[in-house]
Amino acid sequence: MRPNDAALCADSVAVEGTPFRVLAPADQVLHVCAHVFQDSDLAEMLRDVSDVDALLREYATRPGFADELVARARVHGLGRALWYGAEFSGALFGTPGADTLKAALAFAAPGVAARRAMAGLGARALLPESPDRLPSLARRGARQLLFLRYLFLRFPLRLLVLHAAYKGARRVRRGREGGAAGPEQAG
Repeated sequence: MRPNDAALCADSVAVEGTPFRVLAPADQVLHVCAHVFQDSDLAEMLRDVSDVDALLREYATRPGFADELVARARVHGLGRALWYGAEFSGALFGTPGADTLKAALAFAAPGVAARRAMAGLGARALLPESPDRLPSLARRGARQLLFLRYLFLRFPLRLLVLHAAYKGARRVRRGREGGAAGPEQAG
């Protein structure tokens, strides 16, 4: 599902003394959660999860903010992304109210198997890589699986199958031609 652009614009907040507007506080949180947990493969996204934590801490003191946040998640179809935002920010940074927020998002919570998979894969993929050593097989595998998750969230299955078939055919054709792809042919 795609966020409701009209609602984002209608509820945006004017920046005092300028002609500019910014997303409403709840939409700011949802925006970060969408980018991290719906529009990425989580590779080295720890900074973005810390943004979720910082925004939740910043706005949590506003009366009714949690209820507004859950309501906006419903409007934009971002309940699952927000649930993961609360889960990861709570686990990594001890975000106050994360468990209460997850409980309010029970309608969008993933199943137990998906929770465990994301916890394990996310733990391996979120942290930046060490420049001094190659990533472990577990880390590379986690990133690959999270990349596949990203593709499944982003594209219709039919398009994914066609894309995979096209890429596979290109790889076979290059193999027959006896050469590896150069940088201009990769992708």
